Amino acid sequence: MNLRTLSVVVLLFIATPCSGAISPYESVKSATDDLLAKLNELRPAYDTDQGHFFSEIDKALAPFVDFEGFSRGVMAKFYRRATPDQRTAFAERFRELLIQT
Repeated sequence: MNLRTLSVVVLLFIATPCSGAISPYESVKSATDDLLAKLNELRPAYDTDQGHFFSEIDKALAPFVDFEGFSRGVMAKFYRRATPDQRTAFAERFRELLIQT
């Protein structure tokens, strides 16, 4: 088997979806269902311990939301002009405000 044939076989194997693969729709639905379950579980903490409530929501969203990328987009042309400390401070505050709204 030459290199070209082997490359085609490997590409076909990689590109062929596995029967056990989760579709993007199922992935988003699962993440949304998990977040809603977490919100319902933490609902009592919202009135008694908001710090804990928002911390848990942050943990639940972190694997799925690119907060740093969002903050770069919001800053737009000002991102390049900002110092690294300003970028970090903005990203942290932006994340905090998004989670609390």
